[in-house]
Amino acid sequence: MLVVTSKQMSEIEKKAFEEGCSDEAFMVLAGSNIAKTIKKSAKNRKILLLCGKGNNGGDAYVAGSILLKENFCVEAYYFSKPEDSSKLNQKYFKEFRASGGDTHLIKNINDLLLPNDAILVDGLLGTGFKGGLKDPYLSVVKKVNSSSSEVFSIDIPSGLNGTDGSVISEAVKADTTIYLGMLKSGFFLNEGPNFTGSLVHADFGLPKEYIDQIDPFANYFQNTDVRLPVVCAKRHKYDVGYVVGVAGSYGMFGAAILSSFAALKAGAGIVRLYSLGDISETESKPLEVIHQWLSEDSLPEFFKEVKRAKAVFMGPGMGRSDESQSLFFRVLEKLDIPVVLDADALFFLAKSPEIELLQDTILTPHRGEMLKILNEKKLDDVELIEKTIAYAKKKRVIVVLKGAPTIIVHYEKTPFIISSGTPALATAGTGDVLTGIIAAQIAQGVEQFQAAAQAAFLHGLSAQIAENKTSTYALVASDVIENLSRAFKKIEDISDKKKTNL
Repeated sequence: MLVVTSKQMSEIEKKAFEEGCSDEAFMVLAGSNIAKTIKKSAKNRKILLLCGKGNNGGDAYVAGSILLKENFCVEAYYFSKPEDSSKLNQKYFKEFRASGGDTHLIKNINDLLLPNDAILVDGLLGTGFKGGLKDPYLSVVKKVNSSSSEVFSIDIPSGLNGTDGSVISEAVKADTTIYLGMLKSGFFLNEGPNFTGSLVHADFGLPKEYIDQIDPFANYFQNTDVRLPVVCAKRHKYDVGYVVGVAGSYGMFGAAILSSFAALKAGAGIVRLYSLGDISETESKPLEVIHQWLSEDSLPEFFKEVKRAKAVFMGPGMGRSDESQSLFFRVLEKLDIPVVLDADALFFLAKSPEIELLQDTILTPHRGEMLKILNEKKLDDVELIEKTIAYAKKKRVIVVLKGAPTIIVHYEKTPFIISSGTPALATAGTGDVLTGIIAAQIAQGVEQFQAAAQAAFLHGLSAQIAENKTSTYALVASDVIENLSRAFKKIEDISDKKKTNL
């Protein structure tokens, strides 16, 4: 699924109109599909349309007329004279009235009374909106946000910038955003995720030939985009995938164990963990993980094992001592298999920006770590993504920019946006779990960019499953590992492809 900026959406629609597409046909189909989504939640509740004077309001009127004909109770509130509205808005305003819909011109905001048990349909402003809300819309949006009614926004929550996700004054906090055609980049950037709620697609009939002309901001990664490794009937643990980890040091073995065990639970056949310190500290940890001690003296043996492996992860719990730093760079310069770098490894990279990295190395920073790598103090999401892309191109690496959402940046390909997950992932150790999952996917033969994307998706999906079993407040990193099997099962259940070669 494509993610586009508001400008891109506007330009491609304009081109479609110039070449003969009908804006009215678009509105009628959009309104029909909006009505279908609202109908699923409405039941016996009253539906209140909040209509602006543009085509966004026209979409709401079309949907309202359809719902009236299906015997739903629908009323519309509007905030400027009908003759000041767009032509299509005026036409479908009249049709809504002709269908039996009550309409109310709100001249004084105190006359707008919103119940707490209705369906509110936000058709105030579209994706072309920029800047801050002004009255009457500012007051309307504040009333919407103070109501406990369920809110559906048409195409975008009013007040949200569709390109950069900024909110200057206020924006509708939607429970569901029924987006038209393509996802907008503003849904995922800056403040966007706090306002969009669930995202539901509504087709409005834009021909595929126009969609194919767009160079998207990003691709939205879905469950159907996961490509699980093929499971062969005859195989052994080294065939499945051998992962080597360089992680853990005295007092910091937890992160290393999380990464290692996550790699096993994500399908790796064998995981060997090399730690800097007394490995007896980890003896009570998962028995399936092989533990060894890494030092200058053991490097020759370590590199022999690496030759047998298919992926290496480095960083979680390594510590930032001089010994850790020295071993990190000694190992990094000699690796010639796929590498995933996280945590303390990223700290070392930030200190040595000139270091050369193996092509397609995967870095997994959160926003703060990426700022340090870029030697920047503060950037908004758009600036950060732009600079991260430039960094990836310069170094020819893949960056997993962790957050809400997670964005996977490649040096040549369109970024992936991963929105699976939950705020509960904001807890220590979940990033270490992701590192292990990525390494396991690579070790099983998944191409690195795809591996990073689907690992992030599975990581988020597992967290969602865990959250449903525990709570947002109680989730910890090991819960994500525990529920990985259920995440994989969900993907297997929706896949039409056979996973076993007999």
